[in-house]
Amino acid sequence: MDALNHTKAWDEALARLITFLAAMEIGGLEHRTQMAMKIVAEARQKHDPASGVTPVEETMTTATTMLRDWFSKAFDVPASEGHGLISAGLFAMRVSHVSERWPDCVLNGDPPAELKQELRSVHAMTGPDLSISSMTPREMDFGPLEDIAGETWHQFAWAPILRAAAIWTVIFFAALAIHDHFFLK
Repeated sequence: MDALNHTKAWDEALARLITFLAAMEIGGLEHRTQMAMKIVAEARQKHDPASGVTPVEETMTTATTMLRDWFSKAFDVPASEGHGLISAGLFAMRVSHVSERWPDCVLNGDPPAELKQELRSVHAMTGPDLSISSMTPREMDFGPLEDIAGETWHQFAWAPILRAAAIWTVIFFAALAIHDHFFLK
């Protein structure tokens, strides 16, 4: 990879990381930028170009590791035992409005005691941690509903509907003629 493409790849990693941190409501713009620069610097040190891992993947892996470590400190749980730790932490942050009350604390050293207490006061059951993946579009599977709807549509008969529409049209015009004949004179 030449130097220009290498620089562009790290710039893309930084831009995506800042967007990720903004979506997670981690700090203000200045704090997010500082944390993103710190994470990208660590990712650059770890990155081995021969491994085939892109700078974006390395950066996001480093970011999730740092988030897991920070939340393990906040919840006083070992990071290795913290299944769903990032999800639970982000949920607790959102519910307790951490970004408004402690805008510069997340990923910035050890969490203060008040913040730890606030995060621990939120209880939620979470699914698996965030994972880096690519989303490829797949055909929708509606299961048995699709079969039932398809069969109904193919067996649909238009004749009764057309017959009912014709009868109601005749009734409407007959009622209109009676109305005009008796009430509008």
